[in-house]
Amino acid sequence: MSDKGDKKTFKLEQVAEHSKPDDCWLVIDGLVYDVTKFLDNHPGGPEIVTDHAGTDATEEFDTIGHSEDARRQLKDYLLGELEGGSTQSSGASVTASSAQSGGNTLYIVLALLVLGVGIYLNFAFGESE
Repeated sequence: MSDKGDKKTFKLEQVAEHSKPDDCWLVIDGLVYDVTKFLDNHPGGPEIVTDHAGTDATEEFDTIGHSEDARRQLKDYLLGELEGGSTQSSGASVTASSAQSGGNTLYIVLALLVLGVGIYLNFAFGESE
């Protein structure tokens, strides 16, 4: 663990040492949280959290679709940052990236379809000499 100003930095190996119900840390989006005191208040029960204790749970956290309120609550348990950032991609950024890529592909397919229809109509109904 190192201390960069106010923020502490942890290695994933250090986080992994806190993988028990009475000492439960998680990494979410590159930030390290001690959620031990929250376990009994977790709406899904403590087991779902302790199953991922000591790991980067970014993907699992995003997959469940936690509310903005849940994200705000995380701030109460923040310890610091994971050295090198998250070991997983945030689901939100992956989804946004996929949507952008998919949108561009749709425009290309539509443009090719319009071009193909135009060529067909020109040959089918065009004037012959």
